[in-house]
Amino acid sequence: MMLRYSLLLVFLGIFTVAQGQISEVEYQLNPLSTTESTSLLQIEQTSASYIALKGSLRQLIAFLKGVNTSQISVSDKDNASYELSYRQETDKSKLLEKLSQELHLNIVESQRGGLTLQLTLMSYDKLSGTSVSSKSFPYSKIHMDDEQASLDGFSLKDMLSVLSQLREIPILLHNKPQYVRTHPYDWKLPYYFDESLLKALAQYGFKAEIKRDNYPVFTVIR
Repeated sequence: MMLRYSLLLVFLGIFTVAQGQISEVEYQLNPLSTTESTSLLQIEQTSASYIALKGSLRQLIAFLKGVNTSQISVSDKDNASYELSYRQETDKSKLLEKLSQELHLNIVESQRGGLTLQLTLMSYDKLSGTSVSSKSFPYSKIHMDDEQASLDGFSLKDMLSVLSQLREIPILLHNKPQYVRTHPYDWKLPYYFDESLLKALAQYGFKAEIKRDNYPVFTVIR
């Protein structure tokens, strides 16, 4: 049975790629006490420039990699909770690299077979540019009900990250990375039923199907 919404999004900023190294000013990692820990990943835009994540190591790595938490394997003793604060324009792959260095993590990729959501965006013509002002704060918003998610001001990859958590299914995007735009768009996704979701994705210009296939999984060794 598919799990209901297991991700708490307070505010989610628009993430773009930044060049160069991550300075200590742009990145802070602090352990959370048992009383501060949460079973849900919390994402908060704490200022116009900074994002704060609160969650387990498994949840943080899944978010930074843009995959479902089921694709991340961490031992119970290493799955501590942290608060990660960073500048919102920082490349998430660089954040993960910095996190791995600080916590002395080795992340090993392998393959697993199972149900996947396979997507290819055939055209950007059907996507709606965001109605959220780039000057507003916060400027990306999410609204949830039991069967539909409304995501305003989300890039394609960030939308897929949220959708993967909602459906508890790995998502394979077949567009080449260099052709995936980082622009913000507005999305309305009836995520709970397969037929409704596939229909909505088709209306956005995706070729979409649910089928069994191999997908990447990541084992965290410390």
